Formats: sequence, C-alpha cells, structure tokens
Amino acid sequence: MIAGTPRGFRDILPQEALARERISSTVRDCCSAHGYLPVETPLLEDRDALERGGRIKGSPFQLFDVDGSLLTLRPDLTLPIARLIATRVGADELPVRFRYVAPVVREESSLKGQPRQFTQLGVELVW
Repeated sequence: MIAGTPRGFRDILPQEALARERISSTVRDCCSAHGYLPVETPLLEDRDALERGGRIKGSPFQLFDVDGSLLTLRPDLTLPIARLIATRVGADELPVRFRYVAPVVREESSLKGQPRQFTQLGVELVW
C-alpha cells in the first residue's frame, strides 16, 4: 500500500510550484517597491495568544508543548502578524509596512472539500 497525503493536504508538483513562485515573486517585487518589508512568524503559535488577539474557530490542529501549553498551527497570518507588531515593534518605529507569504492550515465546514493547507500572501500597514 502506498501512503497518500492526509485529506485536504497535497503535494505541489514542479509545474504548479514554478507558477506559484512566479506569482509570489511578482507580488514580492511590487510590495517591496512600495516599502513593504518581509516578516516571518512561527508555524506554531500559542493558542491563548491567538484567542486573546481575536476570535478564532476551534482548530483540530493543536498539540501540547513539553511545558503543557497548548499550541496550534496558524489558521491565518493576520493574528500572528498583530502579535509580532504588539510584542516586537515599538510605537517609535511606526508606521511599519510588512509583507508575508507562508502556509496556513484550517479546518472549516465552509471549505467544502477545498484544501486544508494553503498559502496566504498579504501585506499589513500599521501606523
């Protein structure tokens, strides 16, 4: 028996991966030309921090850290970016222009058979 990917997850083969790279590159270059700088947040976030930052739906993609804290795979990048700004950017550094591209994982009935893992690409301007 050959193992496949879990439901809602898939491999991305070279032709599509190349197309995705071209799209990301075009968006990156455009955003960079307007002063947006790249940031990256962890794949795993503290569940409590995400809940304090906004309303998130229950995620089945959770695990316990060795210290007992509940971690979750990021279901979106907006809340992790807000956490990053709140904890790592001083008021004297504002405004900031950030851009990002990274995988996120969701489980929602509204997805109706759509992938549970996808790439989110975005920008945030905070002043």
